[in-house]
Amino acid sequence: MTSIAARSAVVLAAATASTLPAVMAHATPARPPLTPVAPGSASAVASQVNKDIIASGQESGVVDARVAGGWDRCPAGFICLFDFCDGQGKMAYFKWRSPDLRAQGMNDMTSAVWNRADADFDLYEGYNYTGLHSRFDRGMRVNLSWWGGDNFDSSLRRR
Repeated sequence: MTSIAARSAVVLAAATASTLPAVMAHATPARPPLTPVAPGSASAVASQVNKDIIASGQESGVVDARVAGGWDRCPAGFICLFDFCDGQGKMAYFKWRSPDLRAQGMNDMTSAVWNRADADFDLYEGYNYTGLHSRFDRGMRVNLSWWGGDNFDSSLRRR
């Protein structure tokens, strides 16, 4: 398995107005743009993001914070890390691991976690699964606090 840093990440960028649909950009393979959604329809955007993540076949990637907010962006079968509480901000999603969350732009930035995978995960303070860690059981959805892991983590792996 190649490292996450070596894999191309899915990056979603939002249009600033309702005149342009959000676009999904891949290094490879090229994909058509996301389906346009009505302005202000956050749940529709989150649903489309969720579908596109699954359809991409990628094992990990990043969703830009401008696309949509909220927990609903996290697809079943993945663990998702968010850079703000309540599933807000940038979201990184994973099936297996990341030995270095800098590859996803999430090093020391995780403020919320939702584990929708069929396995438990450990989130580590150090790179390459070192240092203190927290376990996130399947189904767990939690906001982290400054005394309990908020903005401390540098690697993630499936148990």
